[in-house]
Amino acid sequence: MVDKLPTVFRLSMSINEQTLGKTRFDKNSMVSSLSAKQVAALIAALKGTSEIHWTDGENWWELSNQGAAAVLLKMDEYQGRIGTQGALMRKGPKGEEQVLPPLPVPEVLAAPLEKALSRDRLLQTQQAQALRKSLAKTLDKDDACPALTDPEATGYGQNAVSVIRLSASKLLASTLCWSGAYNNGHGYWVVDNSVAFNPILVTTLGSDFNDRTISATHKGRGLGDCWSSDEWTWDGRQFVHTESSSTGMCRLLAPGGAWSLPEIVTKVRQVAR
Repeated sequence: MVDKLPTVFRLSMSINEQTLGKTRFDKNSMVSSLSAKQVAALIAALKGTSEIHWTDGENWWELSNQGAAAVLLKMDEYQGRIGTQGALMRKGPKGEEQVLPPLPVPEVLAAPLEKALSRDRLLQTQQAQALRKSLAKTLDKDDACPALTDPEATGYGQNAVSVIRLSASKLLASTLCWSGAYNNGHGYWVVDNSVAFNPILVTTLGSDFNDRTISATHKGRGLGDCWSSDEWTWDGRQFVHTESSSTGMCRLLAPGGAWSLPEIVTKVRQVAR
C-alpha cells in the first residue's frame, strides 16, 4: 500500500529484460520523470511487441504497448511528420519545413470587477422569484439544474441565488444546481442589472468564483485518481472559457491523476484596476 512506502522510493525499469536504470518516485505524487535515454528506449519499445516492466525486486508492473504504434502514427500524421527526420513512427529523409507550426496561445485579458454598490435591485426580496424563473428559462435540459427546474421533486428547496457585481450594468448570479455523491455543481449566469435580467448561462458545473474566474473541478470517481477541470474568465463583457483539461481515464495510477490532458489552453493576463 502507498502508506507503507518510504517518502522516496525507486523502481528499476527494464525492456525485454534489459535494465535501463532506476526511476525515482515521490510517495505523495506517485509520479517519476524518465531520463532522455529511458524516453528514447520507451518510445522504441512502444512501436513493437517489447516487454516493458518496472520492479522493486519483489513486485512487477507491466506497461502494455497495445495500440501505442497506432497512436504515435496518428500523431505524426496530424502534425505532418510522416516521412520526416523527426517522425516518431515513419521516419524519412525529408526536413520538417512543412510540419505544422505550434499555434500561438490565445491571450485573454481578465477585467477588474466593479466595486459593489450599496444597493442592487436584484437583491430585493420581491425580485428573487422572478430572477429564478428567468434563470431557469436559459436551461436546455431539464436535469441541467434541477434545483431551479424542479426543486420540490429533487429535495433542493428554494436555494438562495447569490449576486456579485461585475460591472456597472452586469452582475453574476449563482445558485447550487445539483449535488452528487462526491461532486456538486453551481450554476453561473451573467445578468443585467435591471428587471429584465436577460440572463446568459455560463455553466451549471461551477465549483467556485474567485478573482474574476469561475472554476469547475470534479472527481471522476470517489478515489480521486481522475479529475476534470475548467475555468471561465471575465473579460469585461462575458466569461471566456480559458481552461479545460482532464487527467484521463480512472486507472488508479496516481493520486489526483498521473497527468493533465489539456483541451483548451489560454494565457490569462489580469488588467489592473
